[in-house]
Formats: sequence, structure tokens, C-alpha cells
Amino acid sequence: MLIKAYYDTLKVFLISTITFLIFFYPAISNSKLITGTGSTDALSMHYPFRSYLYEKLVTQHAFPFWTERVHSGFPVYADLEKGYLSPINIASILIFGPLCSYKLLYFVFYMAGSLGLFYFLKSYKIGIKGWFISNLIYFFSFFHILRLQLFNSVIVSYTLPLNLLFIKKFSETNRLRYLIFAGLLNTINLQFGQLNYIFLSIVCQLLYLIVLTYNKNFWHTVKTASVYLFIFVAFSIHALVPAYNLFRFGDRGAGSITFTEGSLSPVTSAVIGYPYLFGEVPDYYGKKFNNNYYINEIYVYVGISALILSVVGFLKLKDRRLFVFLAVIAGSFFILAFIKYIPLLNKLNIPPLSLFRYWVRSAIYLVFAVAVFAGYAVENLFEKANLKRLIYLALIPAFLLIIELLNKISYTSKTIIDHFLHRGGFDFNGNFTVWFVIAALTVFVLILGMFIKNKNLLSFLLVIIVSTDIGFFSLTSIQYAFKDVSAIQIAPISADMVNNRIVSTNTNLLYGNTHLYLPSWSLFGYSGPFETKIYSQYLTSLGFASQRKTGFDINIKNPDLDVVKNLKNLGVTRIYDDTFNFYDVPLDKNNIDLLIPKNTTSSYIVKKEGYLQFKLNNKATVPFVMQTLVRSYPGWEIFVDGVRTDIIDDQTPQSKVYLQFLAPSGEHTITMRYVPKDLIFGVLLSALMIPMIYPVSKLLKNLKEKNA
Repeated sequence: MLIKAYYDTLKVFLISTITFLIFFYPAISNSKLITGTGSTDALSMHYPFRSYLYEKLVTQHAFPFWTERVHSGFPVYADLEKGYLSPINIASILIFGPLCSYKLLYFVFYMAGSLGLFYFLKSYKIGIKGWFISNLIYFFSFFHILRLQLFNSVIVSYTLPLNLLFIKKFSETNRLRYLIFAGLLNTINLQFGQLNYIFLSIVCQLLYLIVLTYNKNFWHTVKTASVYLFIFVAFSIHALVPAYNLFRFGDRGAGSITFTEGSLSPVTSAVIGYPYLFGEVPDYYGKKFNNNYYINEIYVYVGISALILSVVGFLKLKDRRLFVFLAVIAGSFFILAFIKYIPLLNKLNIPPLSLFRYWVRSAIYLVFAVAVFAGYAVENLFEKANLKRLIYLALIPAFLLIIELLNKISYTSKTIIDHFLHRGGFDFNGNFTVWFVIAALTVFVLILGMFIKNKNLLSFLLVIIVSTDIGFFSLTSIQYAFKDVSAIQIAPISADMVNNRIVSTNTNLLYGNTHLYLPSWSLFGYSGPFETKIYSQYLTSLGFASQRKTGFDINIKNPDLDVVKNLKNLGVTRIYDDTFNFYDVPLDKNNIDLLIPKNTTSSYIVKKEGYLQFKLNNKATVPFVMQTLVRSYPGWEIFVDGVRTDIIDDQTPQSKVYLQFLAPSGEHTITMRYVPKDLIFGVLLSALMIPMIYPVSKLLKNLKEKNA
């Protein structure tokens, strides 16, 4: 029995590996990076942080709690999307380097999810053919293939089947260790930081836990879910505390997003069953349809063959709890993805709904449900169908029709209908022919099953059809998902600009987070929801578009003096053009660049990221408020001659963005250092909560027995 289990695992591992290589073989090249179809996000947004971490750890033997290379200063560890609190991420970067580790993590998380999916399906008596079909649909249909640029998101959704397996094991054995495994895996995912997907994943797991544990005792289910959440919080609070701290100062924390943005309209639901509805790769990436959503966000084609098979599986699935779970998560997709068009819900601007946008990402629920239903269908072709369930399926078009009518045919739907009916938007091209033939063949094989009772032959034919469906369309898409790292071409700056703030006149020269490749410091950067609104507003008040805009128009041979003054007030010492010619911002030679000089002289003793020490001579006879150009953020400490002094907030825009302190008269040594207090506090909380996991679970178990 044990030998067979090892054999099955090895067989699944080999099949999973071969399948992965078929799709990702270009990534084997040392010069290729997985960037996502049509996207450069990996090169400009994600990879720079990996390269920077590698540089700091290997070259400087220091951990970068605070960086000056983006946003004029940033607590980089608190932005979970950067993976700086992930031991797995850090170890992989140290061992394999920033590039190879990036690709390796895709494979490792995929393999964990693929093996998890196999054993999850096996627990429901779905064999290797059904698993292979489910594996193809879940991991290689459009949802994942067209979102590879979202590295942090993909690895979270990759491991969802493994989390569900742990919950299934817990329901069968009632052993706490399986909930602990699930909590640890959720924490690992959290440390890579795509919170939208983390939320979707945990909600899915909770729904499964509720379905499995509910047995006419709702109180028991509540207590089990409470233990599960306590375990997750205990392991992850060290990361949640600094992330929340950063979130409070961030743009999302200020409620700047519209949570209904990116919702599917009822007509747009056709993307589930038809590929490239609004354009083929790579032309669709980054484009919007009538300014409502990015096309790449809504491409969730699961395969027409998979969709047809999932209907068969829906009608045949015998396990009642699994059926309820899959139906619930599929239904959740239709609520979340179409939320803009659902009365009352579209006005419910409260957490957690209001914290995220593009709820079409809940398509992960639908993809998983389709994958499992289709896998079950292939293994159980001759099971009797429960035709009464057709009523449930009829609810889907009825729901879409009702919300369309309630919205009096939405503007988006009208635009789409006009696009296809009057502007020749639909193209009966080769893709349509392949799609139609695949759909027809799937139906033909299912009809053939009414006359030929050869299960192996029919299931083999269906495996071929689904493989052709997913393979043809996804392989066409993924070929654009790999970029040569030689695209990263940034000229070296002069040695005197190390640890000095610089700016560029060309947006394409130092775009996104590419300034992390340089040893100089920067005003700009991209950190998604964690960009601070106060800093953005401050930059805007000085004439800059945003903290993401890394370049601006200025003639460095004859610069606008007002712009130069603004740059000086931001601590900038040099301006570069696109050929790295430069203009030096005139500074007060008697003072350091990160102070706004008054009646003072100053000089550096130490100047590095997160730590400054300098001599300051206040020539005035009385103390005054000294304005610095060091970003204000909880955790900074200021010392005057070794004695800690208060940080002053006088409610001015300057004090909201930069640190200020009271400078005594005379000459003094000033020390400014950043201490990650929120991380320290979070680690202490984790250290206190983790030993409480077992006592809390026992306490709740005893409560259960008393209430039984």
C-alpha cells in the first residue's frame, strides 16, 4: 500500500513536471524571466525588489528594513508583496539568486498545488485521468496563464487545492495538526502579500470547513472555524501588524478605490466560455474596454470542453458535501464578479468589499469548481445524472438576465452589443473554428457514450479534447509571457551620487521600481496599495504628477528655476537626462542635503539607508524646529547627543511628510535611526499566540462537549 502511494506520487510529480515544462519551457533559459503576457511588471515592479534584497544581503550583509531608493524612504519589509518577511523567499534568493529563484518559486508552488489537487480528488475517488483534466483546467487555463505578471497572486491561488486537502484531512481525522498545516501554508502565502487573493483563498477554505463540519450543530462549526482563524492569526500576526501599519498610511487605507471597478457585466460573462472576446494576445494587455475594466483582468476562459464536461459532472456528482461546496463557491463568483450590477450590494461600501477592486478575480472559485466537476465527469461517465439539478443551472442565465434588466441594459453591455453587432467586433477566424470544433467533438463523445460503454476509450478521447482545448489557446497566450532580462539596461551613475537623491527627465529611464538597481536614492516608486496618500499629495503640490511618475520635462542645460527649487526642497542633488548627462542642483555647501537649512551648519558623520548621523551647529541663541527631508513614518527615533528627543508634528504638510525635531542652540551630534517596532511587536505577539494554539483548541473542544 505504501509502495503504491509512493508510486502514485512519483507518477503525478512526473506528469505535473512535464505539463509545466510544456507551457513554461522558455523560462529554462538563464536570460528569460516570467513576466506575464504582454506585461513588463516583473521587470519594473517585482524583480527590482528581489535584486535589491540580494544586493543588501550578499554584498552589504544587512537586512533592508528601510530603503531610500523608492518613495524618498520606505519601510520595505512592511509591504508584504515584496516578500521580505518570507523565509522561503529570502532563502531562495540567497541560494539561487534573484532571477532563478523567481522562476523556481513558480514551479515549487505549482507542484505543491498540483500534488494537493491529486490527493484532494483522490479522497473523492477521482483517479489520475480526472486529476489530469482538473490539473490542466485549474493551472493552465486563462485565469493563471494570463495573470503570470501577478507573481504574488498566482502562488497564492496555486496552493488553494493543498489548503483544501488539509481541511479535508482535518474533517476526517479531527487532528489539529492539519489545521496547523493549513495555517502555516496561509502564512507562507501571506508573506508574499497579495491580500486580495489571500482573502479569496481563506474565504474559500472557511466555506469548505463549514460545509464539512456542519452536522446540525452550528456552534461546533463556529468553534472549529474560530480555531482555524486563530491558528492563522497566530502564525501571521508578525506580518499583519506592519502591513496594517503601512496600510493605514496608504492610498487604499484612505478609501481611494472604487470596489465595483472591473466588474463583469452580464453580457461580458461570455469570456468564461469563449477566448479572446475583445482581442488576441499580445494586443489586449493593458487595454480597457469603455474605460470600465482592463481586458486582461476579465479573460477567464476555462475551456469550452471543460465547461461542457463540468455541466455533466454537476449533474452526476454523488458526494453531497462536495457538491454543495462547489456550487457555493461558483455562486460566490457570480455575486462578486458582477457586484457592480447587483442592487444594494453595489452600494455596500464597507470592508472587506471596499478594500479591494477587480472582484472578477473571484473567478478562481469558478475555475476550481469547473476543474473538479470536469475531472469527476471524465471518471464517472456512466453514473446516473440527477436531472433535477438542471434547475440550479438555469438560475445562472436567469440571474444574469435579471440584473441586466434591473440595470436597464448597462452601458457596458450596450457598448459590447454595439461593438459586435454594428462594428464587426466578432471575428469568425481560425480561433473560432478551433473553438467550435472542440465544442462539437466534446458533445459528440458524450453522445457516443450513450451507445458505446467503453469507459477507457471515451475518457481517453475526452482527455485528448480538453488537452487540445487548453493547450491550443493557452500555449498561444503564454508565448508572450517571457522577457529577456537584457531588457534591464540602466547605465551606472557616478560614485559621488551613491546615497544621494537623483531624478531623471525620462519616464522610461528609471520607471516603476527600477531605481532599486542603482545605489542612489529616489523620490518615486510603485508599491500598489501601500503608496502613502500624504506623500502623493505633497508631490502633487510641488508640481509632480504622482509618486509613480519617475520622469518629467526639464531642460537640464537651462532648467526651470521653480522646478529646481522644488527638487531642492525634496532633497534632490542631481538631475539626469536619458543619456545620463546631468545637472547638479545648487545646494547650501554649509549644510547637508537632507536638512532645510536655517541659521545652521551641518556635516555628515554617517549617511546610509535607515541611519543618519551628522554634526549640527545651531547658530541661533534659542532652540528652533529643525526640518529634515527624511520621510516620516512610525519607528523613526532621533537623538541629540545620545539623548532621545521628540519628533515634532506641527500639522503642516511638511511635518506630515518629513521628520522634524527641536534643535538646541550650539553644536550637537544628531542621530536618526529607523527601528522596525511594528515588526518587533508583531513577532512578540506571534511568540505569545503560537503556544496558545493547543490550549485554545482544547478549551473550545471542552465547550463543545459541555454543549453537546
